[in-house]
Amino acid sequence: VLDETTGNTFRPRAGDVFNYAPYNHMQRPDEKISAGGFLNYEFNETFEVYGEVMFMDDYTSAQIAPSASFNSIQAINCDNPMLSPQQRDLICTQNGYAPDEYANILIARRSVESGPRTSIFRHTSWRLLTGMRGDLSDAWSYDLYLLYAEMSSPQEYIGDLSVTRMIDATDIIGDPDDPSTWEGRSGNPNCVPWNIFSVGGVTPEAINYISINMVMSTGTKTEMIDGVLNGDLGEYGLKFPTATEGIQIALGADFRTESLYVHPDQNWEAGNGSGQGGP
Repeated sequence: VLDETTGNTFRPRAGDVFNYAPYNHMQRPDEKISAGGFLNYEFNETFEVYGEVMFMDDYTSAQIAPSASFNSIQAINCDNPMLSPQQRDLICTQNGYAPDEYANILIARRSVESGPRTSIFRHTSWRLLTGMRGDLSDAWSYDLYLLYAEMSSPQEYIGDLSVTRMIDATDIIGDPDDPSTWEGRSGNPNCVPWNIFSVGGVTPEAINYISINMVMSTGTKTEMIDGVLNGDLGEYGLKFPTATEGIQIALGADFRTESLYVHPDQNWEAGNGSGQGGP
């Protein structure tokens, strides 16, 4: 654990935990709008048209505790200029690593400097139905309808940390006594050192570099046509001797197409968001 009294040395961990409770809502705020409509018009007993419209929109934006390197960084270069002599000795020298080698290490650190994350969900659904029905005779009736329904659910995740950029921003080379010379070993000109090895070492520029916002679009769709023909054969005298009503039959058919899509952005697809737990 970084020792705040010295500013750039480690001390043994002793009950040091991050309390995420003040950041996280016990219940997500939620706004919902729903509406519906029904229409029936009977021209005669043989022909009645009807329709239904249903709509729902649900929106929720919740605050979540700051993201972190959840053991995302698993190695550090021993020639890293951000390491103090004591830190380099603990991580590298005492474990037999040479100055030009990488030490195996798991870094777990909350990015308190970047502030809390925001998780946004939206669900918007439509259900449209139209049909016609009626009695063809005393024995026969029909019902034919078309159905279209869809649900879209765009998602946003704001203020997460990029795993690849955190690794890039901690694999730093340069003169330990001259921070102006510090740069990423990758040669990425946009890389900004993420100095988590000294108190106050994390700059706003570093936070901007490792922070990412992610978006994903998902949804479902159903299209259907259905028809039913009902008959009462009792009108023709067809019934079992023990029955009080005639034989009833129903003939029907439907055709349905259903689809589902999930379109994540590149960071979501690759699992580059450290707070996501995986791709």
